[in-house]
Amino acid sequence: MFLNKFKPFQDLSFEGGSITLAFNASSHQINHEMKANKATLQFLAKTKSIKEQKWRHLSIYTKNPTLIDNMSLIFVICGQQSLAGNVGTKDSKNFSVLSSARYNLEQLTKLARSMHVPILVTDVIKKSNRRILPYEIY
Repeated sequence: MFLNKFKPFQDLSFEGGSITLAFNASSHQINHEMKANKATLQFLAKTKSIKEQKWRHLSIYTKNPTLIDNMSLIFVICGQQSLAGNVGTKDSKNFSVLSSARYNLEQLTKLARSMHVPILVTDVIKKSNRRILPYEIY
């Protein structure tokens, strides 16, 4: 699986139709902003490839070809300070990231959806990754 290249995935959750990946959460990761951008570009390329090469040939899509075209994925990246660590008791601990990141990502997702763009990054992330972005990302 192509995700295995990026070992710094610390927090992975799927709820409400979204996946949140936290880089640099449990230990210091060098260039974590760049790794997040590269992972986003890989996700975008891989999902496009899957849509075109695998899903388009499924019977549900051959009967309704616009169904696959109407499915769009939105990727947003923000960078901010967070508290991270094990929360709980000596017997039961859970690794958590405490921040407003989820709210900020939800707001960025709404903005990206209204702008009809596939990738939206904050200015800080954009400035730290100018050399790897293949096209203008809003």
